[in-house]
Amino acid sequence: MVRPVPTLILTEQEVLLALSGGLAELGALGGSLAGPAGAVGGASGARAGARVAKLDGRRRDWSSPLPETVLDRLRLALGEPHEWRTETPEGERTALVGVVGSGAMSMNPCVIEVLHHPLGVQLAAHAREGLIKQRTCEKALERIEREVLGPTP
Repeated sequence: MVRPVPTLILTEQEVLLALSGGLAELGALGGSLAGPAGAVGGASGARAGARVAKLDGRRRDWSSPLPETVLDRLRLALGEPHEWRTETPEGERTALVGVVGSGAMSMNPCVIEVLHHPLGVQLAAHAREGLIKQRTCEKALERIEREVLGPTP
């Protein structure tokens, strides 16, 4: 079952645009093997497919105080995320947003939102799921947890 998750930082429209762009890039990359015309066709087909697939989402809350190095490891896991910092009465809040590959062979783009605050970290993942469910969001969050928190015993 596809379950949309409320966003932490972005609007739903911003998530959809990021996913559409990510899918178009992957389609163009695959199509480029057939030359320039293939790249254009691949991007167009992927963009059209992105509009048909349903938005899926998952969320994780790490609700224990975490060391500052967690943010550094999250930045690495997300590649080159966009970052915002705000000061609140409770302390500094940092937001990160990135797109990672997930699903089968890491070919599905997944938008990851991270909100780091004094009480812990909230993560939300958003992806498009087609007819064949690849658990894109779930796999992306599991991989990030392994990379950031380490293997679970």
